[in-house]
Amino acid sequence: MLFDSFSGEWVPVRVLRPENLISGRVTDRWGKPITHARVAALGEQVTAASTGSEGKFQLEVPFGGAGSYDLVASHEEYSESNHLRAAMGDSDVNFLLQPLATISGRVISAQDGRPVIEFQIRPERVKDSQDFAEKKPQKVRDEFGRFTLDKVKGGTTGLSVSAKGYAEAVLTIPAVVPGETREEVELRLETGVVLEGRVVDTSGKAIKLAQLYTVKPRRGAVSDSDGAFHFDSLPSGPMEVTVKHEKYAPKPVKITLVRGIVNQTRIVMTEGTVIEGEFTLGGKPVEGDVIITPGIAAPSTMINGVQTISDPAFRLSARAGVDGKYRIVGVPQAPIRLIGTIEPKGCNAVWSKEISIDTENGATHVVDFNFPPAAAHVDGRILIAPQQTLLGTAYLLATYPDFTMNGPTTLIVREDTVSGSYSLCLPSGTTRIRLGVYSGSYHDGPRDKSFTLELTDGDRVTHDILLYGGATLRVSTNIPSASPNNTAVVYQGEHTISDLFEGDSQAAPVVAGQSLDQSGKVTFWGIEPGTYTVVAFTLDDGVMSGFLGSAVITVEKDEEVIVPLVLTEK
Repeated sequence: MLFDSFSGEWVPVRVLRPENLISGRVTDRWGKPITHARVAALGEQVTAASTGSEGKFQLEVPFGGAGSYDLVASHEEYSESNHLRAAMGDSDVNFLLQPLATISGRVISAQDGRPVIEFQIRPERVKDSQDFAEKKPQKVRDEFGRFTLDKVKGGTTGLSVSAKGYAEAVLTIPAVVPGETREEVELRLETGVVLEGRVVDTSGKAIKLAQLYTVKPRRGAVSDSDGAFHFDSLPSGPMEVTVKHEKYAPKPVKITLVRGIVNQTRIVMTEGTVIEGEFTLGGKPVEGDVIITPGIAAPSTMINGVQTISDPAFRLSARAGVDGKYRIVGVPQAPIRLIGTIEPKGCNAVWSKEISIDTENGATHVVDFNFPPAAAHVDGRILIAPQQTLLGTAYLLATYPDFTMNGPTTLIVREDTVSGSYSLCLPSGTTRIRLGVYSGSYHDGPRDKSFTLELTDGDRVTHDILLYGGATLRVSTNIPSASPNNTAVVYQGEHTISDLFEGDSQAAPVVAGQSLDQSGKVTFWGIEPGTYTVVAFTLDDGVMSGFLGSAVITVEKDEEVIVPLVLTEK
């Protein structure tokens, strides 16, 4: 039962078995089922689903996910569908795919109007498309510059054209309507700009085999024995060229290219920093890997759990062999971090250590990665509540004052339970071990379980870890199409509206909060057993302007609860 604070009555609660599927059907405009269509959630780490012979699909989504998703359907023979909003458990999500379009026309020179006889052309990918199959450019050779593109997806708004002697261009066109035949499209290419120059060191000596590249458009060149290089078919305007050589610090060069002349530039490279050192485990050489990352704020990305700088000029790494030694040349002068990793034999795990330094051009820095011996062992079982499923990747992390260790986990799914195991070999000393999942409704705090151990040499410790499934709250309102300003909040404990909003609102701990979706619904995951007050209200410029509803509920472990809230004006 749940208590509605507005009506003052207890309302029956419907408890459901957890469901993590979204299902439906994909058809064409005549209602014919489409097989092998792909259905995916935009921007979510959710496995895509394919349709069967009747056009039906089932998309599995994680219990700890967003609750509701923007779905899109695609097929190589059809235009991509409109986006549909669906929630976990929806079973009638139907997509209609429209036929492809055809575009024909010709490509001419913008300078004299003559046809471009040989070129490559392709439609630009539709914005926010989930169809990741890149369409290869169509090669065309026609004395009149004519082309025809079949199987163009609806919504296409541009054509990418490239030809020798011309600047590559993406030319905007009115959005393509699915199934249409568009003719006499005229595309004009500008004559390409030429960039030439030399790459030299600080003494003026030519640098051979320097690698030069541009990003937009993507072009590359290599300097010859005289340090000379040549680009053509570049667009006019601002351009950045990145230069790399194994013995010199990477260098970005900005230049403004002018049409109608041969643009000249001289690039001077500075001898880079050398970083060398050794990997040891318990004082003995060991194989390892080192990667350089920025020591200050910079555009970066995550690669296999390691944060690396996204600028290609800074992607430097090295491998230490059986002698444990490594060497990196051409490191730029900057504050940097080095991340060294090893995989001790018999541990089936990755140990990592970070060291920060400030480099200087022309200097040699010695950076050693010394790890203590693996002298203890910790293992145990991972136990998960019955009737739950772990949808996601488990990770295990042990931390020490100066390094961390990522360990393996093995999860086994059975009909009535999910269980698994973990195993770590560790140095002696105090360590904090944390087990978590990237997605799922298992948590201690947000989602993790952690514990601290004091280990001595030779210890073999067994420690079981219990992950339990939190309750699921499905909140629904009588608003058929709620605005983004409508929000639901879960407060810990039983409270009245006056307690929450007319007194000290900080006195009520907030467990979760989220905007209602377009159907006036929202789902909260991983709620621990207990009593809660669920409130939905409207925000107008950050100020609460009207209630949508309120209810007090009590939830048990692992159950799913439907919470209906009825609109009541403030």
